[in-house]
Amino acid sequence: MQSDTKQKKETSMAQKLTQRFEEELEVIGNALSKKGGTKKLEKVWERIGRVKEKHARASGQYKVEVDHDNQGTATKLHWK
Repeated sequence: MQSDTKQKKETSMAQKLTQRFEEELEVIGNALSKKGGTKKLEKVWERIGRVKEKHARASGQYKVEVDHDNQGTATKLHWK
């Protein structure tokens, strides 16, 4: 049985991890609409993979999807 303070600490750490994971996904998503940003579908998935690897504890709770056009250019990033 965990003490209340330890439980609060664990909850806080988990929230920070998920927040950082989402922030990095937002950076990737924002790059899709910026000049010079990564837009090739395979490169976007590589960036997502690196972020998932970096935040392995948090990434398992998310499903990430990338919309793309016929030329293999990513158009939108969303997650649940």
